[in-house]
Amino acid sequence: MNDRVDESLLNPVVLWSPEAETSLLGALLLDNGLWDRVGDLVAAGDFFKNEHRLIFGALSSMLNTAKPADVLTVHDQLQRDRSAEMIGLPDLKMAITHCETVKDYISRELFTDILESEEEHIDWLQTQMRLIEQMGIENFVQLQTKPNESGS
Repeated sequence: MNDRVDESLLNPVVLWSPEAETSLLGALLLDNGLWDRVGDLVAAGDFFKNEHRLIFGALSSMLNTAKPADVLTVHDQLQRDRSAEMIGLPDLKMAITHCETVKDYISRELFTDILESEEEHIDWLQTQMRLIEQMGIENFVQLQTKPNESGS
C-alpha cells in the first residue's frame, strides 16, 4: 500500500472561462430566481475579470436584499458604489494634511498610497460606467468575453 500523497492534488489548477462568467451574469440578470441556486456557491472573488466581479457584487447585494436586479437596476447600483467610494477621498486628503502637520511621514505615506489607489479605482470605475452607458450592459458584458491579444 502506498501512503504517498499526489502533490498535484494539493495545488488545484484555476480554470477560467470568460464565457462561463458572462453566461452566469446574463442568466442572473434574466432570472433573479436562479440566485437561490447559486448565491451560496459563487462569490465575487470567484470571477477572474474585475468587471465581472463588480457586476456580480452589485447583483449579489441586490438579490441578497430581495431587490429585483436587471440591466438598469444593476447599472444604478454600480453608480451608487462609485459615489460611495468618492465620499472617502476628502477624509484621506485631510488625513494626509494632518500627518504633514504633526510630521508623521510614515502615516502620510500610507494615506497617500491609499489615496492614489482609490483615485485610480474611481477613474477605472468611471471609465467602465461610461462604456456601459455608451454600449449598454449587455454589450459591455459580451465585450468582456473576447480574448485579449495574447490569446489568454
